[in-house]
Amino acid sequence: MKRTDYTWYWLTLALVTALALAYVDQRDLEGRYGTYRQTMQTVEKQQQQVESLRERVVSEEKRATGMDSDPLEQEANIRRVKRLVREGEIIFRVEERP
Repeated sequence: MKRTDYTWYWLTLALVTALALAYVDQRDLEGRYGTYRQTMQTVEKQQQQVESLRERVVSEEKRATGMDSDPLEQEANIRRVKRLVREGEIIFRVEERP
């Protein structure tokens, strides 16, 4: 009697395992998991870019508020935007190739 109980147990276990493997294969769970991992890596990269842009916004806001009270910073900004130079200055402009 004990022998048949174990036989049914092992047969049931083998059947459940086979059905689980067939389900995984049929639904392409491995491929879906790979796609999920790639998506999560993309999301992490985007979050890092967002964080770096937020830090840049904060630093630019600090620079902009400092520009209101610093006349040298105001002059430097105007000269940079309008591309003005003082007499006797030599400007070296380095531009990247497109």
